[in-house]
Amino acid sequence: MRNILFVTACFFTTAVFGSDLAKEQRWADQVLDSLLDGEEVNLTAYGTDFIGIFTEAEQAQANVLLLHGIGAHPDWPQVISPLRVGLTELGFNTFSIQLPILANDAASEDYDKIMHEAAPRIKTAVAYLAACCKLKNHIVAHSMGAKMATSYLSNNSRPDINKFVAVGMNKDVNISKITVPVFDIYGEYDFAGVLEAIPQRKAETSKQVMIKGADHFMEGQEQELLELIADLLGQ
Repeated sequence: MRNILFVTACFFTTAVFGSDLAKEQRWADQVLDSLLDGEEVNLTAYGTDFIGIFTEAEQAQANVLLLHGIGAHPDWPQVISPLRVGLTELGFNTFSIQLPILANDAASEDYDKIMHEAAPRIKTAVAYLAACCKLKNHIVAHSMGAKMATSYLSNNSRPDINKFVAVGMNKDVNISKITVPVFDIYGEYDFAGVLEAIPQRKAETSKQVMIKGADHFMEGQEQELLELIADLLGQ
């Protein structure tokens, strides 16, 4: 079994933590108690502990950092868990981490108040991958995770990331400052905010792909999503 590694990221900025840490702990207890694939990793970013799940592939060609959607966890059954396990079977190490979350009744705009908490966690996770696996690093993010990844990548000219795949990226994101290739995947029946911004995102992404018949959570389209992402990352 892989030893658990504690990584600390330090930042010279003042931040007010707003993530619901009690909810994070409940998610962690639930996820880790039922974990079948992958190993727990405990991380610390700017004084806050959070969990990750590292799942190792045989003869891995790259690492994939997975970022979940709003209010979710690193083994969320929609989008994240199928990719976390499926990508390892296609030759990618996956590392799915807990992002900052709010209470169940929080609106998506409330997440703007804790957006600054995501970057230290992502940076810490990237540092973990750099230390454990000398391979290229990619980010695959869903929904709010894509917004948090965009914020991180937009403010890092050298983020140690090779490709960014966003699934269900909303309209209120600015990807023009990202310095790595961005791939934009969305469902034919995705959320209105995702669909409304298709023209805006098309001008700023390396490739844009619609999955026919899919909703925001890719229900019933998990295998197609998996194969598409593996193909984009392998190019």
